Amino acid sequence: QIKTNADIFTAQTGSWQISGTIANVSYPNYGFYGNTGVGMYRPAVDSLGFVTNSVERMRITSAGNVGIGVTGPVQKLHIVDTNGANIILNSNTGAENNGIWMTEGGVATPYANGAYVYYDSTNNAFKINTGTSSLLTRFEIARDTGAIKFNSYSATDQTGTPTYLLG
Repeated sequence: QIKTNADIFTAQTGSWQISGTIANVSYPNYGFYGNTGVGMYRPAVDSLGFVTNSVERMRITSAGNVGIGVTGPVQKLHIVDTNGANIILNSNTGAENNGIWMTEGGVATPYANGAYVYYDSTNNAFKINTGTSSLLTRFEIARDTGAIKFNSYSATDQTGTPTYLLG
C-alpha cells in the first residue's frame, strides 16, 4: 500500500486498485510518467475513459456502449468525427433491427440526415433507409424470395413502389 496524494493499494490477493484526488483528461488515474495527458480515467460511475493529448477519445459506458469521439454513445458502437458525422453499429433486437447508421446528425441528433442499412427480422428483409429528420425505406430485398422493392420516383408526381422478383 502507498498512501500519499494518490492511493495505490491491494484490495485482496491478486488484485490492485489505483485511486487519487485528481482524475480528469489532463491527469488520468492511470497514465504514463512524464506524459500526463495520456491514459485512462473514470469519467462517470462504472465508466471508463481513454485519453490522448488531454482529450477523451473513447469511452465505455456502464451499459457497455463504446463511444469514439462521443462521450454518450447511444448503441454498442458509436463513432463521431469532429465534423459531426456518425457511424453507429446497432445490434438491438427490439424495434430497431441489426444495422449500421451513417448520418450527419451530430451528437444531439445521431439518427438524422443520412442512411440506415439493416436487416429487418420482423419482415425478413434487408433494407436501406434514407432521409433527413425521419429515414424512410428506399430499397428492400426479401430474404426468402429475393424480391426487390424500391421507390421509383416519377418526374412529375414522385410516386411508385415497383416490386421485382430475381431469378
